Amino acid sequence: MPASRIIIILAVVVLILFGISLAVSTRTGRDQRTVPQAAWVDALKKVFVKNQKLEIRDISSPCLINAPAAFAIVPGEKCEAKIGESRKVVRKAKLTVKQDSKCTIDFVPDDEEALRVHSISGSVELSVMKKGGTLTITCTDAGGEKTALVSIE
Repeated sequence: MPASRIIIILAVVVLILFGISLAVSTRTGRDQRTVPQAAWVDALKKVFVKNQKLEIRDISSPCLINAPAAFAIVPGEKCEAKIGESRKVVRKAKLTVKQDSKCTIDFVPDDEEALRVHSISGSVELSVMKKGGTLTITCTDAGGEKTALVSIE
């Protein structure tokens, strides 16, 4: 029997099996969208995805306040923060400018392959790689207050 005939027969068998599986799933109402996800998949996600949050102890800056975690910046001055190295591959943090302040947030990673971040929108989500980097926040307006607050979540 030639090889091309065997391939054709195998293709027909696969198509028939696929058709049967579709017919059975629609008849029983058990297609992929309604089957609950296995518990072990959720457990694996928690192991690998949990605790990606940037720890406050990894940040060193003279304008950092701890309760609640935020940067206090005097308008017209720069706040520079060093984010140190970690064993975690990626750490995430959300920086949000409070009140009616106007601030520019720049992040320069120490890892050459990571991307720089520049934001003037008032909030930014940072993904800090293993090597860390330098965060610079400059505020032009504190919304009527003495200092502008940029919270760390």
